[in-house]
Amino acid sequence: MKKKVLLITVRADYGGGPEHVYRLIKNMDSNIEYYVACPEEEPYWDRYTQLLGEGELIKIPHRKFKLKYYLEMLSFVKKNNIDIIHSHGKGAGIYSRLLKVFAPKNVNIVHTFHGIHLDYKNFINKIYIFIERFLSYFTDSFICVSDGERDKVNNVKLVQNNKLNVIVNGVEIPRDHVVNNNQTFNIVSVTRFDNQKNSKKSIEIMETLIKRHGYEDSTLTFIGQGPQMKELQDYVKMRKLERNIIFFGPTQNVIKEMQKYNMYLSSAKWEGMPLAVLEAMSVGLPAVLSNVVGNRDIVEHGKDGYLYELDDTDKIVDLMVQLKDEKWIDMSTKAREKIVSKYSVQQMVKGTKQIYSKISGVSK
Repeated sequence: MKKKVLLITVRADYGGGPEHVYRLIKNMDSNIEYYVACPEEEPYWDRYTQLLGEGELIKIPHRKFKLKYYLEMLSFVKKNNIDIIHSHGKGAGIYSRLLKVFAPKNVNIVHTFHGIHLDYKNFINKIYIFIERFLSYFTDSFICVSDGERDKVNNVKLVQNNKLNVIVNGVEIPRDHVVNNNQTFNIVSVTRFDNQKNSKKSIEIMETLIKRHGYEDSTLTFIGQGPQMKELQDYVKMRKLERNIIFFGPTQNVIKEMQKYNMYLSSAKWEGMPLAVLEAMSVGLPAVLSNVVGNRDIVEHGKDGYLYELDDTDKIVDLMVQLKDEKWIDMSTKAREKIVSKYSVQQMVKGTKQIYSKISGVSK
C-alpha cells in the first residue's frame, strides 16, 4: 500500500534545499506518493508541479510562519490522509512539528536539518536550542546530511540520539566530465549572496590570485543570486575586478554550466552537505573549500581538493597555483570517483525510504 508523504520547504527559489526536495520526488519509487508545501516562487513551484500536478501542492509563505497557512496545511493533511510529514530546514520544521500536535495520531514526522547554524549571539543560541529540544518530542526521526552535522547536533544534545540518522546528499552522476586544456584559472562558485555563503571572501581570494601571482586572465564566475548581490557588484567595481569577476545569475542546468570551468571555490561560513560541491566534483572539478562542517565531510585535503581557513587567504592561494597539469588531473579523477562511489542520488533516496519504512511501515 502506498504511503502519502508531505514534504515541507519554506523556500522554492534557487538553492540546495529546494533542489534536494526535487530530487527526492523525481527519484523515489512508486510506493511513495509525494505532496509538497512550499512558496509559490520560481523555479521550484513549477518544477514540483511538473512532477506531481498542481493539486498536490499547497502554498506557504517564504521563510515565515503564519497561522493562516498552518491551519490550511493541517486541513490539507487531514483531507489527503497524509501518513508522513517530512520537513526540510529550520522554518519548515516549525510547521511540521506543530502539525504533529493536531494531526491524526497515525501521522509521523521526519525532519532534515540541512545545515545547523549555532553561531548566533549567546542568548539567541540558547533560545534556538531550547525550541529545537522541545520540538524534538514531536519528531519521530531526524536526518542529518553529513557526519559533521550529526556531530554538531550531538555536541549540544539538540535531539534524542536514538532518533538521529545520517543520509548524505546525493547527485545524479553526469556522463561527461571536464578536461583542463590550459593554464588559466576559470573558477566557478555556485552561491547565494548572503552572510552564510560569504562570497566576498571568494572575491578577495581571486584578487590575491591575480595581483600576487599575476593570473590576470583568470576568472571567477558566480552562479546564483541573493540579497547581497548589488553590494558585491559594487565592491567588484571599486576593486577594478570587473574583467575577472563574473555574475552569471541563476541557472536550472548547473551541471552543464560547471563543465566550462576547471576549479570550484566556496567560502561558506557553514554548510550541511552542499549539493553544489557534490555536483562540481561529479564533473571532475577539484574543489577549494572553507574548512567548515559539510565541506570537510566531502573533501580530503590535498587528495581530491583543498580545505582552507577563512582567515588565511594567502595560504590557500599558494596551494591553488600548484593545481596544474598532473596534479590537476589526479585531483580531478579522485574527486569524480568519490562522488560516483559515495554520493549518488539513488543512495540518498534509498536511505530516505528506509527511514519512512522504519517509522511508518513503508514496504522496502
